[in-house]
Amino acid sequence: MDILTYGDYYVSHFVVRNATVRTSIGSVGACVFWASGEIGVIVVKTPEDWIQDRLLENRMSTSFWVNGVQHTVDVDPSKPLLWVLREQLSLTGTKFGCGIAQCGACTVHVDGQAVRSCVRTIASVAGLQVTTIEGLAPAPDQLHPLQQAWIDHQVPQCGYCQSGQLMSASALLASNPAPNDDEIDAAMRGNVCRCGMYGRIREAIRSTSLIADHKEQLFVDAMEVDHA
Repeated sequence: MDILTYGDYYVSHFVVRNATVRTSIGSVGACVFWASGEIGVIVVKTPEDWIQDRLLENRMSTSFWVNGVQHTVDVDPSKPLLWVLREQLSLTGTKFGCGIAQCGACTVHVDGQAVRSCVRTIASVAGLQVTTIEGLAPAPDQLHPLQQAWIDHQVPQCGYCQSGQLMSASALLASNPAPNDDEIDAAMRGNVCRCGMYGRIREAIRSTSLIADHKEQLFVDAMEVDHA
């Protein structure tokens, strides 16, 4: 089968014994023709139908974990994780920005690491743990410390990039609870904020790390008192 394009339609070209097609296509549908004494069939489809057929042909089941819940999806294994989250699981907090892993709006965690979901295929996360912005907070009625810091420092302006910013920042603090400014800048370099809130983002991350340091010191002090 050869796939040809004709105007706004895709043409599926089936030929029996190499019959030559010499006909014009005027509308969506199918026609049987006779050429050079052989029989062939042309099926004409809209681009949307053609794409849907290709997706159905290539799909397979993939199981993975999202925010602590196991999911199994039946999609093309090359489909980006971003679109599975948004279309199959209706988790729309993860945003599409560029599609080439250059803006960070689509950032999620895969086994605790910040990744760009627009270029990670669904097949590559089979059996792994994915965390999205919807699963960042420890409980439905409780904010993650970074989310509270984002509010306190009035970080969001348009807000579009902020889920990706928060996911990158939380991955940073999970691996380095007390980063300096250079480490913050290095970790957040791949996240673009078109509103230019980089200073506030840095302050929010720094304030969260200071809170973590303070809590750790309180714990150490309490242990020392307990053993005194």
